[in-house]
Amino acid sequence: MNTYHWIARDVEPKRQRLAAAEKELAEYIRKKSKKTAKSVDIRPHSESDYPSVAFVRMENVKDAKAVIKKLQMTSLKGQKMWIQHRSGLDRRQNADLKGIKKKVTLRNIPLPASL
Repeated sequence: MNTYHWIARDVEPKRQRLAAAEKELAEYIRKKSKKTAKSVDIRPHSESDYPSVAFVRMENVKDAKAVIKKLQMTSLKGQKMWIQHRSGLDRRQNADLKGIKKKVTLRNIPLPASL
């Protein structure tokens, strides 16, 4: 069997499960905070036993703060989540941006076991 064909066949179901998990997380955020995420990007940990990380973009800073306030340390599928502001993947401290970020990072996101 062609190796590429095997990899492509294996990856597509994972993408579908990940997309479903992202929709589920977006709905959880909307339900708990009454705010709608503009985008949700879940990144599974390379070690499947470890929780995933989700990058969520909100409409504005006020919405991001509301999500943090409402969801901090709440449980999704029995896994408590830690949420913090983020300004992107840049690792600078960005003290000058405090209170003006509209992106949040959710950590310890549970995924389907089959992902």
